[in-house]
Amino acid sequence: MYTIGEISKIVKTSVDALRYYDEISLLKPVHVEESNRYRYYSKEQVSQLLLIIELKQYGFSLDAIRELLHNGAYLDRQRLKLALSARVQQLEIEKNALEKTIASVNRRINEIERDEKGISAKKILVVDDVVFMRQILGEILEKHGYFVVTAENGQQAVDKFADEQPDIVIMDIKMPIMDGITATKKIKEIDKDAKIVALSAKGFLPVILEILEQGARDFVVKPFQEETILDALIRIYDVNVTFNEQTFQAIKKEFGEDNTNNEPMSQEMISKVLQLCTWEYDERTREEIKEIMQYQS
Repeated sequence: MYTIGEISKIVKTSVDALRYYDEISLLKPVHVEESNRYRYYSKEQVSQLLLIIELKQYGFSLDAIRELLHNGAYLDRQRLKLALSARVQQLEIEKNALEKTIASVNRRINEIERDEKGISAKKILVVDDVVFMRQILGEILEKHGYFVVTAENGQQAVDKFADEQPDIVIMDIKMPIMDGITATKKIKEIDKDAKIVALSAKGFLPVILEILEQGARDFVVKPFQEETILDALIRIYDVNVTFNEQTFQAIKKEFGEDNTNNEPMSQEMISKVLQLCTWEYDERTREEIKEIMQYQS
């Protein structure tokens, strides 16, 4: 057996923490001296303490750890695996929320720096055949310091792009007279460096790939969160997104032509596809492509 001081040194945790674990029934000593209440621990408890410390590092609460240990997690590897998998999912949610917060803070810093430098507002051409959608986008963008011009269809978009020379285009896909895919192609013929964000109510991968192939560099699904649009504008303008042609073609080839049984993609999955398009084509990229295809099957 180990004294409380000895096990404290072995697992590199404080004596006070070990006493607290005893008090909350997380880890009881195997023996307590009646005379001085001194605690002793077994060799097996060293491994258990190391697991407790490990789980704490992963963000498990002491209550959650106690429940796991009392339910046999230490002995049942499958139960422990399930608990760790659930924690990974929670961390992914927390990571996404943190990334959104960081993007919002950076966006606000950029707005302040732009004002300090007296930089003129970026001009955004909003293209959508629905009046309400043009109004909503206009209000969001103007609130954040953008200058907005609008078009009701693809043909108007091409004409206004030539006249207004906007910094960024937000392009709906399904429109009368001329659709967004055709308009995107024509705008890129006018200016190969035109920055275009695609917008659609249906995130089908073939449609996404088609408009990306014509020159769009981001894709937002309706209905959207305000920060989704704003983050897309920052990415496409400040980061200057460049796709890896080999990776892009590999995604197209792997997906195939038949989309009859596929569900529309979430914004989160679309963002993964967009990010993947920027990667070098290697073994890791091929594995990621396979995962996306499994999602679409």
